[in-house]
Amino acid sequence: MAFPDWAYKAESSPGSRQIQLWHFILELLQKEEFHHVIAWQQGEYGEFVIKDPDEVARLWGRRKCKPQMNYDKLSRALRYYYNKRILHKTKGKRFTYKFNFSKLIVIHHPLKAEGPLVACHVQRGRDVTGMGTGRRGGR
Repeated sequence: MAFPDWAYKAESSPGSRQIQLWHFILELLQKEEFHHVIAWQQGEYGEFVIKDPDEVARLWGRRKCKPQMNYDKLSRALRYYYNKRILHKTKGKRFTYKFNFSKLIVIHHPLKAEGPLVACHVQRGRDVTGMGTGRRGGR
């Protein structure tokens, strides 16, 4: 399955805390060596299944230098993406999720400041794109 170049940015260093979980998942999905652990679902664009949840959690913990990582903690992080509409759980399928690539495109390619739709993305200081408002502190 092929996705835009931005979805497969060059790997950060192994101990880097710069990578987000959704991006790490895309990295695993693109590498043949991890297909026994996590793989794209056939016939469903953007849908993937975690075949070995404990191993995915272990790999994520190693990448983030958090040896206590487990699937409960990892799944909590995945649920955070539901509200942001980056991905969602596929109903009726265990350990199966689906990316919302249109949302990821908005996050990685925001509208230019000159465009008339910018007001739609930041309303009353509230970030509706996930990009941040540039303000510090609470929302």
